Amino acid sequence: MFGLNHLKIIYLKIMRPTYDLQVSQFVPSDQCDFVRQRVFRVRWFLKYVKRLALFFLSAQSFRVWTDQGCLKDVQRILWINLAAPSLGDSLMDLSGRVMLREYDVDLLTSDKNENLYRADDIFSKITTNPRVARHWHQVQPYQVIIVDSFAPRVLWQKLRVSIGVPLVGLYGFVNGFEVHRTYFAFRRLEYLLGACGGQPVKPHLNIPAHLVGAHKKHNGICIAVGGEWDFRTYDRWADVIDGLINTFPIVLVGSDNGLVDAAKISQRFPQVCSYVGRLSLLETAACIAGSRFFIGADGGLWHIACALGIPSLVLFADCALYDESGRLHDRSTRDTKALSLYAETKVSEISPEQIVKSCLAAINARSQVLGA
Repeated sequence: MFGLNHLKIIYLKIMRPTYDLQVSQFVPSDQCDFVRQRVFRVRWFLKYVKRLALFFLSAQSFRVWTDQGCLKDVQRILWINLAAPSLGDSLMDLSGRVMLREYDVDLLTSDKNENLYRADDIFSKITTNPRVARHWHQVQPYQVIIVDSFAPRVLWQKLRVSIGVPLVGLYGFVNGFEVHRTYFAFRRLEYLLGACGGQPVKPHLNIPAHLVGAHKKHNGICIAVGGEWDFRTYDRWADVIDGLINTFPIVLVGSDNGLVDAAKISQRFPQVCSYVGRLSLLETAACIAGSRFFIGADGGLWHIACALGIPSLVLFADCALYDESGRLHDRSTRDTKALSLYAETKVSEISPEQIVKSCLAAINARSQVLGA
């Protein structure tokens, strides 16, 4: 007898492109929770229908490559990285580019992230303007365009470059659940290149030499204050600094949303050096590169620290990922030199004492390893 369970099975088959990751190996995520609950919400169905409609109306459904190994024999690629909502997401989504060293790859990205990749050793050319990318295509045609998702604003930029060039989706229609973005980017590129079984890479970042020279190694502890979201904004940095101030120099970094916190900290601890709201993104990266250790909540500056190979302590909240056995999975990546602390709802639930203890233990352990 045809019933509700049959309807659910049909619906899940229809919605499969929104949760099928198409990767070479398992990637930690909360995909199972999404399939059990959130995929049945009307908003996800309508979002998928909207994206699917534009996909077909723009004739891209006939040009998309989905087969494993489809990138193996191409050489000229444009990568459009625009869907990532934050700096950290961009760094993670593009971490797989190290697998394309033997390819000729250009990048079309956002104004916010452009400068991060100016000194990149993978991308040949970088632009924020689709007209420039279209000119590059006219001079030397692209064989395929990688888009980070099939979101309308991303697909529109692809159409502005070329309607006819085949496209490959990194996430494609996948949407609505958390995934370990660094692992995913690597495993997805493996799948598209026809490779399998490699060790996941960490994000990496090159800083222009003149900036490295301008921000010489201060060898202190770099703390990122402020934040875009309340649940990722720590509000007890002064108490953390109180426990660290007599150990190493303290340097504060962050954007304008950290200015209030930085002012309070500077008033209490005049010896703390604050660059909050005073540096460009690349200058901030250069400052982080000169530190011995980085502390911050999950966000773009922590991802920069990881990409630069700086040992770090990162604060997470409300971000559960699960492995193949259904156990909680650490969000940091191998070789990122990151230690993680978790809170259930807000990072401010993590005590300053726990942060200080973890930070000093990590620094001491690393000093012993380096001194061995």
